[in-house]
Amino acid sequence: MTSGNVDQRQSPTILACLWDVTDKDIDRYTQHIIKDGLSSDKDGLSLLDLIPSARKACKLQYLVGCASVVYGLPVLLNNSSETRVLYG
Repeated sequence: MTSGNVDQRQSPTILACLWDVTDKDIDRYTQHIIKDGLSSDKDGLSLLDLIPSARKACKLQYLVGCASVVYGLPVLLNNSSETRVLYG
């Protein structure tokens, strides 16, 4: 996926992997991000705040967990389960 593809889909941010990873480990990683993001009571939680703990959920945390990168604009989650894009 290139940055042009992200622009075409009008996505403010994207979480991607720099290299091929095992499917079970990246599934654990993704589940951890979704579970922590939806269950958090903190207002203004960033996707970047969830990544360090999600890396620890992987069995191969330095191979799979460190393969992920976030491209795009910073996105914060509100308590109302909506997303807000911050420009800055």
